[in-house]
Formats: sequence, C-alpha cells, structure tokens
Amino acid sequence: MLGLSGLAEPSEVFHGILGILSFRLFPFVAYVSIKGRYRWFTRCFAVLGYVAIVVLAARTGPSSVPWLALSYVYFCGAGWAAYELLPHVRSRMVWFLASALLFLVVPSALVRPPPMSFLAVGWEAMLKAYSYGVEARRPEDRTLPDFLFFLLVNPVLAYRRRGRPLPSSRPGPEGVVRFVWGVLVTLCAIGVLQPLHAQAAHRGPRALVVPWLFLLVVGALRLLGEYAVQSGVASIKIGVMRQLGYEVPERFHYPLFARSPADFWRRWNTYVGDWARTYVFLPLMLGLSRRARTRDRRLPYAASIIVTLGAVGLLHDAYIVAADGRLRFPGTLWFVAVGVVVVAWEAVGSLFGESRVRTWLERVLFLVVASYAATYLWW
Repeated sequence: MLGLSGLAEPSEVFHGILGILSFRLFPFVAYVSIKGRYRWFTRCFAVLGYVAIVVLAARTGPSSVPWLALSYVYFCGAGWAAYELLPHVRSRMVWFLASALLFLVVPSALVRPPPMSFLAVGWEAMLKAYSYGVEARRPEDRTLPDFLFFLLVNPVLAYRRRGRPLPSSRPGPEGVVRFVWGVLVTLCAIGVLQPLHAQAAHRGPRALVVPWLFLLVVGALRLLGEYAVQSGVASIKIGVMRQLGYEVPERFHYPLFARSPADFWRRWNTYVGDWARTYVFLPLMLGLSRRARTRDRRLPYAASIIVTLGAVGLLHDAYIVAADGRLRFPGTLWFVAVGVVVVAWEAVGSLFGESRVRTWLERVLFLVVASYAATYLWW
C-alpha cells in the first residue's frame, strides 16, 4: 500500500524492520543466552530486548518466530548428526549430498509448505556444513561447539573465510554503529526505494515521455532497493558479530561501482561468491587446465566461469524447489546466461587498452546494462 507521497506507510515500514530483526537476531540472542562467557545481566538484556522486538512484530502483523525457533531446534539436532557423520564420509560429493539431505531436503519435507525460516536457515547451513567438512578434516581441527557456531551463528558460508576473534574481549562502539547503520539502510530500502519502484512500475511507461528512460529508472530503483536490503541486513549481522567479539569479512564491496559483470559478481554477496570460487571454480579451473592440450587457459577459464555461475543458479533453484515442490530451474538458466555475458564482456574488453576514461565509461555502461537487466528480471 503506497501513501500519498509514494512512500510506504509507517506501519508497514515498522513491521518490516521488526520482522527482519526478529528473524536475523534469533541465533545471536540464543548464542548469548547459552554461552557461559556472558554475565547474567547481558543475557537478560539480550533476551528481554529480543522478546520486546518479537512482541512488537506480532502486534503489527504475522510473525514467524515460532517456526524460526523450531527450525533452530531441528538444525541443532541435524548439526549434531552431521558432526557425528563427518568422520565416516570420505567423498566430497557424498558429503554434499548428506548436507543437502539433512539441512534442506528433510526439513522441507517435514512441513509442507515449509516456512521460509526453515529454508533460509537450511540453505545456508547446507553450504556451511559442506565447507566445514572439507576444511576441518582432521579430528583435532573440529569440535561440536565450533561447528554449531559456524553453522548457525556466523553469517559467512566458507569456513576458510569465517573471520577471527577480536583481540579485545570487551565490545566497542564499532559494532553498535554498524548495527544502527544496517537498520537505517534497511529502513530506507523498505520505506523509500522499494515503494518508489513499485509505484513507478505500476504507472507504466507512460510515466515518462521516453519509454527506454522509464525502463532504466525502474531497473535502477529495483537494483538499488535490492542492494540496500541485502547490504543493510549484512551490516546488522556484521555489527552483532563484532559485539560478540568476532570480525567477519564484508559481504558486499560496493558492487554498484563495478566496471564489468565479472567485477560485479566479485563484489556482490562475497559469502556465496567465496564458497562458489573455493569449491566450484578453482577445482574446475585446475582440472580443465590440466586436461587442456595447449597452454591457452582462455577456454578452461570461460568454461569454469559459466559452470560456476550455473552451479550458483542451481543452488538458488534448490531453494525454490524446496519451497513449492515443483522442479523448476529458472535461476540455473539465468545464471548460465550471466556467465556467457561475463565471458563475452571480458573478451571484448581485452581488445581495448586500459585508461581512466575507459574505466569510467565501463562503469556507466555496466550500470545502464544492469538496470535494464533488473527491469526484465524483477518487474
């Protein structure tokens, strides 16, 4: 529902941010409440503050917190089962299938239709469990608390990039500032950018004299709104992790300043990107390069890019299939097409020399292309 100014109603914005906080803060509050390193008043403050958020969210609209709590109970049990199973699984493929079965297939089959909390937590836990199994193969490298913390609390997906504990055990103001910034960015997204996009898309091309300019504006608003939501939520998680005493990598590295599709995907959602690069792209690139009859690595590189992005699309489609139970693979096809665009863009770019003017022209051209792609993808 849009207000007269084209912005979202305050009640909708309030419910939206409370829903995000109640969903995203649950694992952190649970960790603080059971961890012995925190004093009793810190635990009480965290629990009471979270309960207040949940109550306010329930008063303004439907809440998924009960399902979220049940999902974490299940995933704790599934994490314990995966930890006990890990020493007996030697094949990486078998371990990935076991992780997918425990954290995505079984929970989505237990409850139909599955709550989004089941799928959101399970999808990430599937990738994390696989990464932990690959990186922590030696018995002395793994413990059950470490596994569960990485599985359910740490937002990073690749165990090798999980971050590090801060030197000081006392939290500073940096985490609070980052948390508040994330809340403000998310509020801007759900209160301003997304309603403006919805209003512009509803009015249609007649809202502007030039139709192609209308499509550019709609796509830019959609791209900016999506980035603001995801980067805001990432800042919330990073800020809370810092207050817990851990420094984790950035999830986004200014993707709107990218100069090419490849540069964009290196900057966008680095958590998924690091996972795909470590466990799909690099092994595939190495294997194809060894089998290549020539020293020219352009073909293995191009094939590895397309297959890696296709694998990312397949992982996204697994989320969709688990949600509605129908075999559909739109994400796979779209990401394969993106891989072809990445390879073609770099091939054309290699024909021109480097210069500052070219860099800025590439950035402008990429933003225009990305805006049009966002229009046809999301409108």
